[in-house]
Amino acid sequence: MSAQTTLDERLYPPYKVALLVDVLGEDGVAPGDALRGTGLDPAMLTDPAVRISYRQLLAVCQNTVALARDPAIALKAGRRIHMTNYGLYGYALVSHRTIRDSFEFAVRYHKLATPTVSMRMREDGPLAAWVIESAFELDRASALYRFIIEFQLAINLSLSKDMIGEQAKPTEVHAVFAAPAHAAAYETYLECRSCFFERPVNEVRFDAALLDAQPSLANPITAAMLRETCDRLLSEMRTASGIASKVHAVLLKNPGQFPDEEAVARELHMVSRTLRRKLAAEGTSYKRILDEVRRQLAVNYLRETRVSIEDIAVSLGFSDASSFRQAFKRWTGKNPSDFRTS
Repeated sequence: MSAQTTLDERLYPPYKVALLVDVLGEDGVAPGDALRGTGLDPAMLTDPAVRISYRQLLAVCQNTVALARDPAIALKAGRRIHMTNYGLYGYALVSHRTIRDSFEFAVRYHKLATPTVSMRMREDGPLAAWVIESAFELDRASALYRFIIEFQLAINLSLSKDMIGEQAKPTEVHAVFAAPAHAAAYETYLECRSCFFERPVNEVRFDAALLDAQPSLANPITAAMLRETCDRLLSEMRTASGIASKVHAVLLKNPGQFPDEEAVARELHMVSRTLRRKLAAEGTSYKRILDEVRRQLAVNYLRETRVSIEDIAVSLGFSDASSFRQAFKRWTGKNPSDFRTS
């Protein structure tokens, strides 16, 4: 997340910024002061077409740290985030068969949630835990680092309650930073009496049995449909910016005659090793972008034309229909013929 382009690309809806502006307003802070240094104005926060960058979000977080009267404002704000704030990604979370499925989905598609942290799940017998770390290179002793972690700790609890209700309470919360002056607020906002500070990792621990619970709005058909939509959104986000977008454009010039990595690098006036390094910095690769381009084209062919599976396979550069079917099943979880029928 340290790359300049990643921080400045405007890819994300501004709902987290809008929430922080509202919560700061309750603390007596004017919207203009909350948005200082971002280039945003309050009217933009309700425009569905507006997208923001990580740098703008971080600026609002920093403003919140500096201007808030309530030292526990990150916890307070995090508890106000609900599934509906996340759009289709949020509805997908509550549609899965089990909480385990929902949490796995949350990790895989986390980029759709404008994440300020990286997250992973771990299970250890009767214990399960979210392991959380800042997505940015910040001093762990800084107020901004603590703000980001506290914000996410509260978000995790709020979303878990949306899925399974009051039973979604942590057994322990661990934080890597020293206990803040408002440590007592952790019990209020995180509903956990066992909070430990100066630990090796940030963790939210809970009873692993909760992973087998069913979300209140579970619907496997809806989950499958929304997963497909989230695949598309994630693909578009990955290829909407930076060097990845340029590789994407090169590959789309002549569908079915995709240039190899060396040829793409030459067209972009660099050597293949440089291309690989730049794509890796953006969290992707030539092969992943090629897969995304093929998947997008395949979905369009199957939805909008009656071209045979065999001809689609050839047009996408596959050696035979069988290879295409295997790839499509890997991309979408469905066979091409079943996808077309549905």
